[in-house]
Amino acid sequence: MGLNIGRLLYGIRTKYEMNVKDICRGICSPSSYCMYENGEIVPDILLVNMFLDRMGFGILGLTAYISEKEVVYFKWKESTRACIRNENYKKLVMLLEHMPTGNVSLNKKIREQYAWFIKGIVAEKDTADLKKATECYEKALECTCGFLIKSQKIEGTFSVREIHIYAIYLNLLCKVNPKEKEEVISRFYQLMQYVNVHYVEEQQKVKIYPLLVCLWGNLVIEGKDTEGSFEIFEKMSSFQAAIELLMKVIGLKFRLNRITVLHTKVAEQKINRVFQWVSEEEYRLLIDEIHFSKSDFITLFRHNDEYGTVVIQENDLAEYSEQRRKNVLQCGAKTVVCAAMYCEGSYTGAIAYVTCQEKRLWSREDRKLLGEVTKIISAHYAKNQAFNSAYRSIAAESGRDQLTGLSSFSRFRENVEKMLIGGYGPGHAVIYTDFEKFKRINAKYGYRVGDQILRQFSEYVISVLKTDMDVYFTRAISDHFILFTPCDMDVDPETSVLKTNQEFLRQMKEKYPDMELCVRTGIYLITRECNNASEAIDAANYARKYAAGNCETGVKLYDEELKKQSDAE
Repeated sequence: MGLNIGRLLYGIRTKYEMNVKDICRGICSPSSYCMYENGEIVPDILLVNMFLDRMGFGILGLTAYISEKEVVYFKWKESTRACIRNENYKKLVMLLEHMPTGNVSLNKKIREQYAWFIKGIVAEKDTADLKKATECYEKALECTCGFLIKSQKIEGTFSVREIHIYAIYLNLLCKVNPKEKEEVISRFYQLMQYVNVHYVEEQQKVKIYPLLVCLWGNLVIEGKDTEGSFEIFEKMSSFQAAIELLMKVIGLKFRLNRITVLHTKVAEQKINRVFQWVSEEEYRLLIDEIHFSKSDFITLFRHNDEYGTVVIQENDLAEYSEQRRKNVLQCGAKTVVCAAMYCEGSYTGAIAYVTCQEKRLWSREDRKLLGEVTKIISAHYAKNQAFNSAYRSIAAESGRDQLTGLSSFSRFRENVEKMLIGGYGPGHAVIYTDFEKFKRINAKYGYRVGDQILRQFSEYVISVLKTDMDVYFTRAISDHFILFTPCDMDVDPETSVLKTNQEFLRQMKEKYPDMELCVRTGIYLITRECNNASEAIDAANYARKYAAGNCETGVKLYDEELKKQSDAE
């Protein structure tokens, strides 16, 4: 089943209540865009990517839509990126002279924007002609969003590339004309707010937000370390260097004495220090490993605000144990802001923002900013997997479940969401399965055997699937599995799933004769009204809870009776 580009664009735009004029401004006319949505004209791949990017979504892997002629352009573009990463500006100039044009059917404005962007990089990095570089970046912006140059407000919708060009343009503008500094600082802050609110997908946010924070922060703290920020985030060659720069910017901006990234092993009740920035050596936290109690952990979480932050004052620690108070007040700490870190929905640790010289009151806006910075760092952990060995044990492969190799739950939900928004839900089912009282299996046979059973179940389900088209499969948590798959309307889904479960249990019985495995499955058949992945998953999970049957397996379809029951609750 092919992807209907028009339906996808329409679905995302209407769901998030976006304006057609904002989406197509500077690229094409509203009437042309409507023709794309209606399926009267198929947009080229650059247009599709720009539309989706402006809507706050990443590229959806639509490479199948690239024609043979367009491949030439994309190969050329990849070559230019390699030159930027390797600082090979002479070759970059040669590539500019031989940019594919005549045999390419891609959007002219978007191609011209990228060309001017490259010319700006050459002028800035190779010849150090900042005035010319600024002019090139201006011309790049004029291709699709020229109004930004003189606009006082960041309004409308913009792609990551447009924000990127605008950011480095603003940064150069300060160097060329220092009188613009205050205005530029205000623009950067607006851009940060825009990215926070607009970008739906975290991977889109991490492409640009750290650069904005660094450039904004560098200007605020009188231009320190401005040089190098662009290179760090453009090349993404050193995550540790990027983090160090970001921490320094935040530390100096908020007059902090210490920022510490802490990795938490909840089960072991241990906290490990994995990175630290200090304003002066005397504030450095020397203890690498800290132990905590369950009650202290729960107390901390109970005080989390909407931004995932907790403000702890030195004279307000009565709720915590003596050991916790000692840990918090190390090196003379007077105020600590703890901001929680998450990876794929699981708590991984926190970042402690510490003042030692004075007690500090934190405004709602400042806590929000620290919470956002923390989320960005968390996302970069997941994306780069190169910060330290402690984190790599959490997410060895981005987007994959370490135990089974299946897609991560967040990626599964993202893929299903796109299918539903694109109108491809009907004819599919969400199947939610878990093993009842699986903890007993782990307790009796050990975690090695338990993990082996979970891997075997994932492999078995994949083996019985009749197609891999429009199929997504994940281990949501522990022994809970969710499958999104086409559903044969001529076959009773409950009977089909029941047979599948029974066959798996039969195979396990042969390997482990004494083991008592019990499987429960809920099924939700996607309707046309359903355009929300969480809604579909919740419905299947609700049916699972009411799956009766023999001692080994039970299957339940989410029907009208269950729907009424669920709505009543």
